[in-house]
Amino acid sequence: MGLLVRAKDLRIVCGKVKGYTSIADSGRKITREFCPNCGSPLFTRAEKCPDLVFLKAGCLDESHLVKPNCQTWTKRGVPWAYIDASLPCFEESRPSKADDHQA
Repeated sequence: MGLLVRAKDLRIVCGKVKGYTSIADSGRKITREFCPNCGSPLFTRAEKCPDLVFLKAGCLDESHLVKPNCQTWTKRGVPWAYIDASLPCFEESRPSKADDHQA
């Protein structure tokens, strides 16, 4: 599970992170950042939305406080993963506000 947060609000309070950049399905760059000591994924930055960071909920001390409001990339879901039918679902990434205005 990922949390969408403003990049300017993200603070690394201890140590440094490492990352690797690849090309996403969109053709844009995506950078996945992780702990260089244990390899745990921490967050992702996407060229498509430079002001946002996709924070991995598992890296939070109190991840039980996180409540999902949608599900993305459901077309890549594994058969054993629970998908809550009451939440909005998107086969790929959630459309951005900019995408709404281009139609």
